[in-house]
Amino acid sequence: MQADRRLLIVEPDNALARGVMEALGSLFTEIVLTDNPVHALQLINQHCFEVVLAEAAYPLTNGVDILKVMAKIKPDVQIVVWTSYAAELKEILLEVGIKTILEKPVELEVLKLVFHGHQTF
Repeated sequence: MQADRRLLIVEPDNALARGVMEALGSLFTEIVLTDNPVHALQLINQHCFEVVLAEAAYPLTNGVDILKVMAKIKPDVQIVVWTSYAAELKEILLEVGIKTILEKPVELEVLKLVFHGHQTF
């Protein structure tokens, strides 16, 4: 584990987020969960995260717009998007500098590889 690595998970499915938190716990010193992208934006402004794992599609909020703001205000944060709409959102997300876009469902082993080796897909 690298020193002081903090992960923010932005995911509306709490059970999924908790499972990912458990699976990735050894790779990070702290993992924070939120199911609200607006709250995630507040968190990223108030705290130092090295990595964000975020869903891009939300029913009542434009998650893509929130991710654009995150990428703009925190360009050094590695933002990993996982969504069932990866193909549709890929071009927009790449334009704002998000390099890792994964299609749900994602195997936990793939997430471990992404975060352990800083790979992009």
